[in-house]
Parts: sequence; structure tokens; C-alpha cells
Amino acid sequence: MSNPMTPAQILKRAEGGDGDAAVMLSRLLDREGRYDEALQWLAKAANSGHLLASTVLGARLVSARGAPHDPVRGADFIHRAAAKGQADAAAYASVLAATGVGRPQDWDDAMAGLAMAAAMGHERSQLALPVARSMTLAEWLAPSASHRAAADPADMRVEVFPGFVSPAVCDWIVAQSKGFLRPAPVYNAAGAGLEDQARTNSGTGFSLLDLDVVFALVRARIAAAIPQPIETLETTNVLHYAVGQKFSPHFDFIDPATPELAADVAGKGQRTGTFLIYLNDGYEGGETDFPVLGRKIRGAKGDALYFRNVDEAGNPDPRTYHAGLPPTAGEKWVLSQWMRSQPQLQL
Repeated sequence: MSNPMTPAQILKRAEGGDGDAAVMLSRLLDREGRYDEALQWLAKAANSGHLLASTVLGARLVSARGAPHDPVRGADFIHRAAAKGQADAAAYASVLAATGVGRPQDWDDAMAGLAMAAAMGHERSQLALPVARSMTLAEWLAPSASHRAAADPADMRVEVFPGFVSPAVCDWIVAQSKGFLRPAPVYNAAGAGLEDQARTNSGTGFSLLDLDVVFALVRARIAAAIPQPIETLETTNVLHYAVGQKFSPHFDFIDPATPELAADVAGKGQRTGTFLIYLNDGYEGGETDFPVLGRKIRGAKGDALYFRNVDEAGNPDPRTYHAGLPPTAGEKWVLSQWMRSQPQLQL
């Protein structure tokens, strides 16, 4: 086994035009917080035609991770690398086509890009492709049938969507979430995420470049079901509850009466709704409890629950007080999707 190169050796090789060394050097510089220098080395290698450097640079520009947010330029780097056979770039390109970031949104291009990445040997795309193809695009994007879960039609909007996604889609989402779980935070008055005994479950979030076409299709299906513009959806989260883990009663709306949160509402819009997809069976307890409404709801695998967090005038609705009750046996997986009253920056 060869010894790893020292930083000095990596620098020397990068200076000599070695694109792989330039990518390694950029990662070393990132660890030191020298993001501008890291970008310069990536750009040098990318402009010389190095495909991995092009992919990494493009991803950073699209996601604003240690880079200025420049989705159009980032998408150009990614698409050029994909066209020349870089598998990660092809997978990223499929997501950009699905989400309309850096290029116009195009589902046909998204599916073609996913198939291309799979053909190039991109393992996640190979596994995602049959899941994405399990329904036609028309079926994915069609509005879904629902029924009200509240007993009185005058109550706030609480709807259940039976069989919203297939078991295969549920299994895919869970599989992509395992290994990335961390304690799920609650948010204080300043909006900072903190661990708190009010919430003992775990979860993970999927930002733009963590997505794949299956996740993008699920997000589009949610937007069509409500209906609401897909641009208003926040980052998608997947939550896990082991036996005894809970999320105590809380509101999902953002209280504009709290000065620190008023700025968040003004800048990003109010959190108008919550959409949950139940991802598994085989557990007991774990209902979504609405104590004000006197209702406890638990969907089967693939079912979804939607409730509005605001009233018809757009004001926070106190009837949305709810809790994630603890499973008493087994484990619970659920996808959680919030949406806002105005478009969100896709990062």
C-alpha cells in the first residue's frame, strides 16, 4: 500500500497541472476555511478539462457551499462534465433538470439524465431508476385524491391521502436516510436549532444536491396534491422515531409576534402547511395527535397527511397544535415537508 501524499506533494502536483491533485488540494484548503483559494484551484483544473474538478466546482456553485451562489454557471460545469461521461455530474444534472435549478425545469431531461447516470455506473442512480419509473410522469404529477380527516368540515384543513406513494418509494426514502440520522432539533426564538427534551426523535434533511430524481418526483407530487407552487417547499426532511421517542405538542407555523422570528417570516414567508408521508408499518403507537381537534391520526405505509398551519386569512391557526406520539413497539419513519407562503431559495 502506497503512503498518502503530504500537503506539499499535493500542492506541487497541482501546480504541475494534475487535476486530481487540484481536487485534493481544494479539500485541504476547505478544511482550513480558505474557500476562495480552494475555488481557484478547482476552477483552474475545471477550465483545463478535468471532469471531477468541473463536477465538484459546479456542485459548490449551485449549492453555495463554500462558494458564491451561481446556479447557472454551476449547472454549466455540471452539464459539460456529464456530457463527457462523468457519472456524478450526470446524476447531479438529472436533479437540476428535475428541480429547474440553473436550467429550465424538464422532467424528460431529468429521467434521461437519471438513465444516463445509471448507464455510466452511478450506483445510486442505478437503484433509483426503477423506482422513478414505477409510475409514469403523468401519474407522478397528477393531483391525488384525499379525504378530510377532521370530523367537522368547518374545522381547519386536515386531509389524508391514502396510498400517496408506493411501498417501493417508501423503502427508497428510508434507505437513503439511514446512516445520516442525527438528533432532530427544535428552534428557539432566534431560529437556532437546539436539542431539547421536547423532541427526542432523530432525522436528516435533503438539500438540493442530496436529492435524486425520486425525491424530486415526490416533492412535485406533494406540490400537485395541495396544490401549491413547488418553489415554496422547504428542504425535505425524513424523521425516525424509536420506541419512546417523541415530539411534544407544538406549532409548525412561525410566530410573527416574536421579534426574532418576524424577520424570518418577512424574508421567507409564513410556514403555511405541513405534509407528512408515513414510510413504514410494523409499529404500535406513534400517532400524529391533534389535542385541540381531539384527533389522533396514523397512516399506513405510503399514506400521507396534510394540514394547514394558518387560517383562511393566512394567520397562525392555534388549532394546529400537534404532537408526534412515541411508538410503543417497533420504529416509525416519516417524511416531513413544510411549505411557505413564498418561494424558497433552492440550496
